Amino acid sequence: GTTIGPIRPFKGSLQWWPPGGVEPAATRTEVTAPKALPSASRGPRLVRRRGLKPEVREVLAAIESLYVDQLKPLGRILRKRLAEQAAPQEVMGGKLPDIDVKYLHEVCLGCPRLLVEPEEAGDCSAVLVGRQEDFADIFSHDDPFPEDCWARAADYLGGRAKDDMQLPGGRYTCAQMLVERDLSFLSDFALGQVCHFIQLAISRHKILGYSGGSVVPYAYSTSMVKEQRAICHEPGGSADGVGQDGDAAGSLPVATWDV
Repeated sequence: GTTIGPIRPFKGSLQWWPPGGVEPAATRTEVTAPKALPSASRGPRLVRRRGLKPEVREVLAAIESLYVDQLKPLGRILRKRLAEQAAPQEVMGGKLPDIDVKYLHEVCLGCPRLLVEPEEAGDCSAVLVGRQEDFADIFSHDDPFPEDCWARAADYLGGRAKDDMQLPGGRYTCAQMLVERDLSFLSDFALGQVCHFIQLAISRHKILGYSGGSVVPYAYSTSMVKEQRAICHEPGGSADGVGQDGDAAGSLPVATWDV
C-alpha cells in the first residue's frame, strides 16, 4: 500500500500528504506573515475627516443669509454658506473647510424652526417654518431682466479679454465673482437673481459660454469656436451646425450648482 509520511504540524491546523508529494490544492494552507504596520518612511496615515460640526445658531444664520440672497437653502448650498461663514478669508478662491453632512442633516431635522424637505438628485432643503419664500427660480426660462441690463452686460462682457473674465464654472461661485466686481448692471439684484442671470446669459443670450470648464465671454467659448468652424467647413464643425463630437454647434451646456 501507500506509505504515509509523518504528520507535519501547521499553526491552527494539521495537514499531511505522501512523502515527496505535493500538498493537494483543496487542502493546502497558505501561511503568510502578518502585514507590516505603516512605517515612517511610508508617510503619515490618512485620516478621513467628516468636517466641521456647526451649531444650530450657525445653521440658522446661514439659512437667513440665503433668504436675503434669494437662494433656496439646498443642502449643497447650505454647506457652502456654512463653510464661508467659518472661513470668510477663503471665500474668493480659497480652500473652504468641509462640513459634516450627516451632522448638519441631524441638526436641521432636530430644529423646530426648520422644515427639511427632499429635493431632486437626492438633495434636500431646510426652509424656515412660517417664513415667506422668495427664492430666485434659477432654472426658469422666463427672462425678468430689462433689455437695458442685457445691453450693458453685452457691452461690458464682450469687451473683456479671456484671461480677465475667466470665471468658475459653478453658477453660485461665478455669481459671487461677478457681484464682487461691483457691476452697475447687476447692482440691483440679489445673488440668487445673478445666478439666474448667468444661466440666461449662457443658454439664451449667448453673452457668456464655456471653455475648459470655466465661464468666459461668449466670443472665447467652445460653442463660438464650433460655430465659426461650421461656417468655414473646417474640422471640428460642419455646415449643418453639428460638430465632430456630435453636439450641436449652437447648443450650450447648462450651468451647474457645483461650487
